[in-house]
Amino acid sequence: MTQPSFHLDLELHDAIVAAVEHIGFEAWTERVEAEVLTYMRRLGLSSLPRVRIHSGGARAITVRASGSTLSYRPSFLVRLWFGLAPREMRSAADGSSGNSIYPDAWLISCSQALVLSRDASGCQAVAALVAQLVLGTRRTTRSPGSCSVTNEPPLRRQNTWSCSAGVWTTCGTRSA
Repeated sequence: MTQPSFHLDLELHDAIVAAVEHIGFEAWTERVEAEVLTYMRRLGLSSLPRVRIHSGGARAITVRASGSTLSYRPSFLVRLWFGLAPREMRSAADGSSGNSIYPDAWLISCSQALVLSRDASGCQAVAALVAQLVLGTRRTTRSPGSCSVTNEPPLRRQNTWSCSAGVWTTCGTRSA
């Protein structure tokens, strides 16, 4: 059996873990691994991914690829939620989740409420958001002449952008 050569670590807040457990934790993890593998194959990468889930995170979701923390903008999390959550749950992303120092605290509060109310469609939306976030995060380093891919719109100071199927690409920045 081939050993995984690419480790993707998800550090999830306990409320997020509970929401994912509500829909079937093991099957969800296998589905995320399969989606990551498919994405890597489309990019021409032959590494075998292994998704590891860690609970007890202070933030809603922290993603690490082979030890490097991958970043995402809070607005990306909100956009994912608006695209995945049932219409009646979209207001959860309004940012009014209390005194947390993290902008993703709304997702923690929302997940806690969904688990308490045993809302399967809401828990499914949380699980889908985490899966999509895994595929949408990136680590960026500067490298002249290379390209970057992101789902964030371009900044005005950068001048060579293109968009295909909602994915923005620019030269001068490399995503790893």
